[in-house]
Amino acid sequence: MMAIEGKLSFGVKKMNGEQANHLGGGGAEVTSVALQEEEVLRSHLWLCRRRRCSGHICGSAGGGGGGGAQVTSVALQEEEVLRSHLQSVLTQLSFRHTYIFVYNLLQFCGHTWILTNIIARFLSFGKDGLVDMFHSVGLVMSLCQLLSFLELFHIADGIEKARLLPRLIQVTQKNVLLMTVILLEELQSQSMVCLLFLLWNLQDLLRYPHELLCLMDRPSVSMLWSRYTLWIPLYALSAFTEGFTLYTALPHISPVSPPSNAQNSSLTTPTHLHFVLIGYFPLLLLGASVTVWQLLKERRHYLDKWNKKRK
Repeated sequence: MMAIEGKLSFGVKKMNGEQANHLGGGGAEVTSVALQEEEVLRSHLWLCRRRRCSGHICGSAGGGGGGGAQVTSVALQEEEVLRSHLQSVLTQLSFRHTYIFVYNLLQFCGHTWILTNIIARFLSFGKDGLVDMFHSVGLVMSLCQLLSFLELFHIADGIEKARLLPRLIQVTQKNVLLMTVILLEELQSQSMVCLLFLLWNLQDLLRYPHELLCLMDRPSVSMLWSRYTLWIPLYALSAFTEGFTLYTALPHISPVSPPSNAQNSSLTTPTHLHFVLIGYFPLLLLGASVTVWQLLKERRHYLDKWNKKRK
């Protein structure tokens, strides 16, 4: 039994190592790995049943000798071990697939609601509708960005196959800027923040539908191309908008400690935030450069992979 478990775990680890060499892919590759594990377990289970049947045949042919009974006993033990492994793999596949599907669906619905709200307010009230736009969509945007931290755990746990560093940079950039907008009320009514939210939602509405289609095993070549082609200029534009938004926030933050009776909200901001934002600019540039480079590599990898499948 120990030999069977060791052999089985070696085969599963080998397949996981091969799948981990691929970039991105999300829940589709996770499902593929689990399905391959299931196939290995089923093949081993079939071999065990065949050995058990052979043991019965040998026992009958040998006139009830002990050799056939021993083979049958070993085969039954191996079959029991494989059944337990197969059941655990199926349970893990069902839970992970359901969890990542629900997560992507929630993110898709949240960003769709935000984008619809922004467009509806602009068409109904024009520029005046953008003044209190943050108060209308800020809560849902904050929830979506907080949930995006779970994607780091998805990658670390193997639920989603992607590079951790680019995703960490993207999540950190969005949440740092969102916290800055929350702390500085002067930024909440600026049109630059509305443009930034619009770009964020366009990016996520290209990514999450593609992940959902892959989880349903119905990938679309148009969604694949949009996910890895249009996403790059949108991200570069959003990174530039983030830097410009932080630059416009600097005048509202005083590096000198304010008097105790100050009434201006821009002077009541913690003084160290001014220096933190100044030091964040080179990190923003470096992080955006690394992310764009990784996105270009992912685009080339997935489009080449799709072209090979078509051929």
